[in-house]
Amino acid sequence: VDARDNQSSIYTIFFRMAQALDVLCGLDVIGPTVDTTIYNEVPSGAVDGVNKDFTVNQKYRPGRERVYRNGLRLRPGVGYDYVRIESGGTGTGYDTIQFDEAPHTGDWLLIDYDLAQV
Repeated sequence: VDARDNQSSIYTIFFRMAQALDVLCGLDVIGPTVDTTIYNEVPSGAVDGVNKDFTVNQKYRPGRERVYRNGLRLRPGVGYDYVRIESGGTGTGYDTIQFDEAPHTGDWLLIDYDLAQV
């Protein structure tokens, strides 16, 4: 048996375990396989002091979005600055950000996000 065959098998097992962790736990063990990050997207939605829901163009990986309001990075989660929403219902993919407080007229919003893996 060639030692390189054993080493290759070990790497294959490790890679498969990392893939499983990514899928099951949402961990970014192996990272994206291609450049799948969108930068500086202006989400759609009225910035009017009333609307709290803003949508991006593509589905994003939960936990891999960075939301900015007037240049300040916001914190995700209930009781913080925003929550992640699957606008089509559970299992349809995250594409919406719902702010705890509606952005005021004149506020500017930007979102960086990693695309959801299909």
